[in-house]
Amino acid sequence: FDTGNNNISCSSGFNYSGTGTRTLTLGTSTITLTGGSWTMTTSTGLTFNGGSSTISMTSRNATFTGGGLTYNIVSVTATGGGGITFLSANTFTTLTIRPSGNGAITVGADQSVSGLFTVDNNTSAASNAGLLAGGSSTGVFTKGSARTISAGSVSLANTTFADIVGAGAATWTGTNIGDGGGNSNITFTTPVTRYWVDTNGGSWQTTASWSTTSGGASGATIPLPQDTAIFDANSIT
Repeated sequence: FDTGNNNISCSSGFNYSGTGTRTLTLGTSTITLTGGSWTMTTSTGLTFNGGSSTISMTSRNATFTGGGLTYNIVSVTATGGGGITFLSANTFTTLTIRPSGNGAITVGADQSVSGLFTVDNNTSAASNAGLLAGGSSTGVFTKGSARTISAGSVSLANTTFADIVGAGAATWTGTNIGDGGGNSNITFTTPVTRYWVDTNGGSWQTTASWSTTSGGASGATIPLPQDTAIFDANSIT
C-alpha cells in the first residue's frame, strides 16, 4: 500500500495486520485519525517506509501500537478526559503526546525520539497535571515497571512522571513537573506547600481550591506529588 504522498483521513483508526510479505509506504503524507487508534498488530513480513510523513491522532482514548517501527512525525492528542497508551518499542523523529486534563499516558515499552519529545496536557493548564507512567507490555500501569524514553530534546509541562527513565541528549526538565516515584534523570518542580481554601467544597484539580497561605487568596497551583497539602481550621467551615 502506497499513499502516493496524498493526505488521508480516517474516522475509526488505522489497522494494518497480517504476516504476509507486504509493504507500507507513507511518503510525505499527513494521516489524520479522528477516533480509533493506530494498530500495527505485527510487523512480521512488513517493509515499512515512514518517509517524511506525519501521523496525527485525536481520540478520547488513543492507543498507538507501532509494531517496533520507525516513524517520522507523530502527534497523539486525547479528548474528553481520556488517556493514551503506547505499545511496542518504537522510534520517532518527533513525538508529541497530549492527554486530556489529568488523563494518563501509559508506556508499555521503551521509546526512542531522535528529535523533540513534547508532553503536555490537552488543556495546557497548571490545574491539570496528566500522568506519564511506565506499564506492562499490554499497556496496564504497573508500579515498578520502569520504561526508558530517549530523546534529543524535550518540552515538558503539566505532567507527573511515574516509573520513567529520561535518556538521550535531552535535559529532562520543564514546567509543573510532578514526581510520582520510580523515575530517574528527570528534574522535578521544587516542592511547595499548598493550603486548601475552598471552604464550601470543591475539586482537588482546580486552582480555586488552593492558596499559598492558610486562609489566603485562592489561585495557587494544585499540589504535585512532591508537595505538601494542608487542611486546617481555615479550610472547611
